[in-house]
Amino acid sequence: MSKVVKPALLIFKFQCFGGLNSSPGKNVSYSLTDCHGRGWELNLYPGGGFGSIPGNIALSIGGVSTLQLKKYTFTLAIRNSSGDVVCELELDGSSSKEILLEKCRNVMDRSQILDKEENILINGALHVDMLVQTKSQKTDLPQPSNPLASKILALCETGTDSDISFTVQNEVINAHHFILKLNAPVLAEFFQNSTTLTINDTPADVFRVALSYVYGNCEIEDATMVNFGTDLITVADKYELLELKETVENALVRNCVVSKSNVSEYILFATSKNCPMLKEYAVSFFMLNAQDVLKSDSSLQLRESAEILTELMIAMGNKFNQVAIKDSKKS
Repeated sequence: MSKVVKPALLIFKFQCFGGLNSSPGKNVSYSLTDCHGRGWELNLYPGGGFGSIPGNIALSIGGVSTLQLKKYTFTLAIRNSSGDVVCELELDGSSSKEILLEKCRNVMDRSQILDKEENILINGALHVDMLVQTKSQKTDLPQPSNPLASKILALCETGTDSDISFTVQNEVINAHHFILKLNAPVLAEFFQNSTTLTINDTPADVFRVALSYVYGNCEIEDATMVNFGTDLITVADKYELLELKETVENALVRNCVVSKSNVSEYILFATSKNCPMLKEYAVSFFMLNAQDVLKSDSSLQLRESAEILTELMIAMGNKFNQVAIKDSKKS
């Protein structure tokens, strides 16, 4: 059973928007349950909340405590009748309450929403999409252990008694052949007839992180793995450092690195490097945002891959069939 917590999309429909009370501070609440069984509440302030710019509407997320909120990131989007996004708001639940309030106070001009030429209202209703992404904890996804972590990491940092060396983009990094034989045999093979190896296709700081893992470092910070993500996976894949590869993949998934602007890149990358969890998450994100992604320049790479496009169409077809079956059961 997959441990990847997929993103969830909810569509809140505030009926008869033009007739809602537009006094500042007055709100209308709408509750929905997502595909994971979690209940969410979206509060609409047609006349703005306290502190809003006059004439602007406001939104706020309810139904969860401040502590629970920190586990999620949200994307709120208002679409017109053509399905195009006219206003989008990114919210990180871990941000301070003041930052969240400031972002939610001034979402969009009310007069623009009511303007018939804008075609924002759909049969008089204001539609607000809420995309929910879950920030998984390390314990939520499998974390392979490194048996040498506590024993030999210091040797990587000091280079004491080293007998081989790497020259990575003109930087010399000392190492120990017997450790590579234990934990990175593919790398060790390069030193059969030499004590030096030149590497030009990897940044030195990325290679140092990968080498530290070989020496037992199983506490690489998430920020480092997110920053060096694809480069680290590429190095791990090239030298068959399978545990490091999976560790970095987990970090990218639980930190919700996928967005509309990079989802195409991540789908292609995860496919080429055989990263199943990252691909599963990216494909799931794509299906929830397919309309917007396909209209953007970021989709050009996807369009060049007939194999990937076919796979995505099959996935979307399966999703459509599942929805149709659920709707038929309800009726």
